[in-house]
Amino acid sequence: MPKIPSIKVYPPSTQEHATQVIAGLDTLEAAGEIKLRFATVREPPALASHGLLLDASGGQRVVFDLIDSPRRFDEVALRQVDYYFKRMHVSEHLPRAATAKIIPYGPNYSVMSRSIAVSTIVRPLLWRSLPEAKRVVRALIGAPFRDHGAFRGIDTEISSGPIEPNGRVLFLARAWDPSASEVKSDPKAQEDRYAVNQERALLIRMLRERFGDRFTGGFSMDSFSMREYPDIVERNATLTSRPAFIESVKQHTVCIATRGLHDSVGWKFAEYLAMARAVITEKVVCEFPFPISKGTHFLEFEDALSCIEQVELLVHQCERAAAMMRENEALYHRYLRPECLVRHALVAAGILTREDIGWRYNQEVWK
Repeated sequence: MPKIPSIKVYPPSTQEHATQVIAGLDTLEAAGEIKLRFATVREPPALASHGLLLDASGGQRVVFDLIDSPRRFDEVALRQVDYYFKRMHVSEHLPRAATAKIIPYGPNYSVMSRSIAVSTIVRPLLWRSLPEAKRVVRALIGAPFRDHGAFRGIDTEISSGPIEPNGRVLFLARAWDPSASEVKSDPKAQEDRYAVNQERALLIRMLRERFGDRFTGGFSMDSFSMREYPDIVERNATLTSRPAFIESVKQHTVCIATRGLHDSVGWKFAEYLAMARAVITEKVVCEFPFPISKGTHFLEFEDALSCIEQVELLVHQCERAAAMMRENEALYHRYLRPECLVRHALVAAGILTREDIGWRYNQEVWK
């Protein structure tokens, strides 16, 4: 019987980005595939922003880089790790010297496994700062943790909602403040925020005009969106809370995702796939480690007008929408569950072998 590998986890600086990876690791431990423990050192030896570092008993050092930008890399981690799994993996932006160790991770979304005790993750952060630990606690007992039952489940299988096209269309988004402190000294980031806001605002207005009561959407309510886009703010604040958003997704057939900051593929894209919706998205620019294709799992658009055209297509061709929803439900169970994404990464890093986990990996056609 193969020896079960042990994995030490160094908690990330921004917890919410890493909840999917942590949930996948936890589920693999529950299945007896790995042994898991959290480091308690004051500072990890290498740490990607919004990411997670692992040390395996076989000597492999692995980092999961989950930031939005395909152009930014953690230079320290790149030098110190053996495998660098990147959420926004775009081949043309990979640094030449480290291309061989940088591997696509897959799409990210926020989810938390209940069986991870909050204290095991927060305790190491207490060494760094109390405000940081408090922020992590709020994240864990807030949306990701509370939504565990509503979001397809880690421990429990929860239905994604009926695969019965109803002609309803969803696009809820956030407006980014270009004058926020974190981008005050970065003109390019400010321009990016302004452009994203304008593109989303135009799309919301056109969707409202074309689909009327069949459309649910708008900007989430905050002081910036109320000041700059008061006519298209979603006034029902509960609708933009995490639990209400998850339930709302399940009640709509067609769900729209736009590009995120830094031209990233946002979390909504992965959430829509995981909840078996008919997905319309701006161009998917990054590479994934599993087979996914335009036309089968999603439709793409270039501007607001072409988005309206794609929505019309799925609203009126119910069978095509239903077929896409069925394909995405299958995609989630084969590849998009947190433990599937993490298991693939551990196999790619040589921490697990295909023989160790047998049919759970061999029947899948990972790239």
